[in-house]
Amino acid sequence: MMSNIESTLFCSPTGSNTVRGVDSFGQGRFAAPRGARLHSGVDFNVEAGDNVYSPIFGKIVRVAIPYKSDERFRGLVIEGIGRYVGYSVKLFYLDPLKEIVGRTVKQGELIGTAQDLTIKYPGITNHIHFEITFKGTQIDPSRFLEKEESCKV
Repeated sequence: MMSNIESTLFCSPTGSNTVRGVDSFGQGRFAAPRGARLHSGVDFNVEAGDNVYSPIFGKIVRVAIPYKSDERFRGLVIEGIGRYVGYSVKLFYLDPLKEIVGRTVKQGELIGTAQDLTIKYPGITNHIHFEITFKGTQIDPSRFLEKEESCKV
């Protein structure tokens, strides 16, 4: 199982491998403390309105809502296809492209634009939250990133 994970590479959803550092709301690394829990993904720096790309080859299965009490913020769930079978990706804080749900997307393909998190959390670094599970086990996306230049479609 681990050899499959270790041989599979993902693209950053922002086109950059820069992980959110420390700000007044925490930090963006995998397993960073979040009160009584640990951060389940990696936050990649982005500017509001920037393009967001698919980190894998897969099918967009649904829109994800990170806050039940605030539906202004959205994301997507992508189920892997091909060498990505068994992987599921969640991305938060993006406005998905119109009619993207149900579509198959290539790795590095445009899927939406980054939202402005500062309207909910003044002082936070805008970012795209990126989670990966492999057959139900969460993994650290930052350990398996493709070089930035090889992720452009």
